[in-house]
Amino acid sequence: MLDVPSLLKDLSDRHHSKIFKATLNADSVSVNSDGNIQSFSVIDNSGNTIEIKAKQFITTCGEGTEQLLETMHLPSVPMQRRPLHMVMLKHGYNIPIYVHCVSEQLSSTPELTLTTHHCRDGKIAWYMGGQLAEAGTNLSQEQQIDKARKLVESLFPWCDLSAVKWQSFFINRAEPKQADGSRPDTAFIKSKNNLMVCWPTKLTLAPALANEVLSKLKLSDIHPSVTNTNSTIDLSFPEIAQPPWETCFQ
Repeated sequence: MLDVPSLLKDLSDRHHSKIFKATLNADSVSVNSDGNIQSFSVIDNSGNTIEIKAKQFITTCGEGTEQLLETMHLPSVPMQRRPLHMVMLKHGYNIPIYVHCVSEQLSSTPELTLTTHHCRDGKIAWYMGGQLAEAGTNLSQEQQIDKARKLVESLFPWCDLSAVKWQSFFINRAEPKQADGSRPDTAFIKSKNNLMVCWPTKLTLAPALANEVLSKLKLSDIHPSVTNTNSTIDLSFPEIAQPPWETCFQ
């Protein structure tokens, strides 16, 4: 099992002093005549202006990439959204299931993808995606949950679902735009001068994306270095978002 909040905490703890939360606007970015980004400026919590300079800038903000580039008046990189209608089932059974359920109609997307997650209240949540999530974007929450219930009952008939809780929510997967609208097979990097616009396209490809970014930086002879000319920076550390199985159930 991969616990995403725990993974993010472990990664961020190693670089806590170099991760900040700041608001950008159209006047935040300075671009030279060659189209290279010279710097970003942000206002810290004390009202001080902080200028951030770098040889290379990298954005990995998923669906927010489109708005960020537009707001900053930076070159756009076409993006597509893949709408999903995810379903969650919360119960007290300690039945850890991690499975792709493939239907008789073989396709690149499983009929149902189900993962198990332990909630803070001691309950267990099943998180359901796959074809169920992709095909349910035009259904109401009640319709989608009813469809998921029938699917789970048919696939796991030995499970008693009489006392469980159901929830669903809509979300978009952000991807680089494909000519035919298909799903990308690999992680994506587009270099625009000294800006890299990146989408891993899915979590399992995030390590591949990181390796490719590091390779490109090495080829450009760019190495980690930090020069902090202001030791009184007052910026907040961003909180790690809670997963939906912790926030959607009342």
